[in-house]
Amino acid sequence: MFRLSLGNEMETMQHELDQIFHGLNFNHREVTRQPKLDFSINDLGDNFQVNASLPGLAIEKLNIEILGQKLTVSGQFDKTELPDGIRYQRQERQAEAFKRELRFNTDLDSKKIVAKYQQGVLQITLPKAATALPQKITVNIG
Repeated sequence: MFRLSLGNEMETMQHELDQIFHGLNFNHREVTRQPKLDFSINDLGDNFQVNASLPGLAIEKLNIEILGQKLTVSGQFDKTELPDGIRYQRQERQAEAFKRELRFNTDLDSKKIVAKYQQGVLQITLPKAATALPQKITVNIG
């Protein structure tokens, strides 16, 4: 089984720097930052399996699209309203939109893709196209 972790060290370092600057009430970026999301891709032979931790995301705000060899997962986390007089001491999850594009090195069978979302975990099974799977060749004598 092959496992590719998309949460690389640069993303982790950027996230930590964002937290430091956010704590100082200093916005060092003019562009909207993407939330830190944990995605993993497993190659199961005939299928790829994508797992994503998306706690607190309403399923109505989740969008999954496939085009060729590119899978796009996007959504919008809702803002949590606090009662009057209460403020965050630390807030690690922001109410913001996200978009993650995953590219595969083989064709996918888009008609057989299955997505499940349960208890904050998204699981997408992406079957490889028949043309991308190994084919047995019969050798004839003579």
